[in-house]
Amino acid sequence: MDYVFFAFNSLCVSFSFLLAFQLADRRNRQLHVFFFFLAAAAGFGYYYLEKTFFAKKILLYYLGNSLPQIILLVLLGLFIWKSKAT
Repeated sequence: MDYVFFAFNSLCVSFSFLLAFQLADRRNRQLHVFFFFLAAAAGFGYYYLEKTFFAKKILLYYLGNSLPQIILLVLLGLFIWKSKAT
C-alpha cells in the first residue's frame, strides 16, 4: 500500500514542478517539452527517494508523504489566484 502513496506523491511532485514553471513564466505561454521531461524525471527521482530512503525513517516517511501534497495545494492556489487576477 505504501507504493500507492509513493506514486501519488511523486505525481504531486511532477505537477508541482509544472505549476512552478508555469508560474515563473511571465508571458503565459505553453511549456516546452523539456519541462515535461524534467517534471517526469523529478517524479521518478522522488519515487525512488521515497522507496529507498524515506521508507526507513518514520519521521521522513510522514514528511515525505505530506509535503508534496501541501506544496501542490499552495502552488495550485497561487495559480488560480494569478489566473483570476489577469
